[in-house]
Amino acid sequence: MSAQVVQSGSADKPAALSTVKRCLFGGAGAIAPLIVLAISVDPKTVFISFTIIVFAGYAVKATLLFLVGGFVGFLQRNESDEFKCFIMGISAPALITTYAASGAHAAPTDQIDRIIPTISVELTDLAFGEDWLLQFKRGFSGSNPQTTIAIVGKTKDELVARRDAAAITLYVDCSIQGKIINQTAERGFDEASLRDRGLSSDTIVVYPPWDNNTFFVLLKLGPPSVAVDYLNVIRGPIDVSHYTVINQAQGPEILDKALKYMDISYLPPDFAINLVRNIRPDCVWNRGYSR
Repeated sequence: MSAQVVQSGSADKPAALSTVKRCLFGGAGAIAPLIVLAISVDPKTVFISFTIIVFAGYAVKATLLFLVGGFVGFLQRNESDEFKCFIMGISAPALITTYAASGAHAAPTDQIDRIIPTISVELTDLAFGEDWLLQFKRGFSGSNPQTTIAIVGKTKDELVARRDAAAITLYVDCSIQGKIINQTAERGFDEASLRDRGLSSDTIVVYPPWDNNTFFVLLKLGPPSVAVDYLNVIRGPIDVSHYTVINQAQGPEILDKALKYMDISYLPPDFAINLVRNIRPDCVWNRGYSR
């Protein structure tokens, strides 16, 4: 009699899902959040400018998520409920997103450390001197291009100057991406369009020939026609009240006079830290690329 009860109980227990079904339901669960994002968020971010390369990257991400979810489903050998496999698949991408977040959403201070090696420190004559090719182009084209230079501040420590310049680089790049805290969406113009018109926003450190122990942090903003409006955008966290327009032929001379006679303030010790506090955590340095 008891043997019959046991047999009856085993007959009522649902059979475990096949390996293929477990993998499919787990994979479907893994890409379910991606589908929601594709409908609601991604059209304004990932696919705002569609290219085959962007689509390829998106497809690779979806494939990896499906494989991870499928692997989690594969491990559930005794699972008989399709919905449970699906739910387990949804939680599986955390293995990937946690790793990605550690790099993509790195703290601004960590990103500064990656930017510092890209900041050049040069004598003003070398940074803005006119080499033979530029001289030839000036003679051939009959033009003497102008560049607006914002002198942000100075310091006696080269490493501090490079760090402050790196913080400015990150801040400006995040501003172009629209990822500054309390940054309004409607500012009267599009920073990306200004970049297309020549906005540079390159940050460098220079020292003049008459004082090689003082390092000046400069922000190169490109032609005056696009620089003036942009100065009003970054004014505040960054002091851009001291700026000058130099031309290609006389760049070092004009800049040297500005550095010598303008009342340039020393950068505060906590300049970089205070500046990056204005940056949203989701901003990743994009080397100035805005589209």
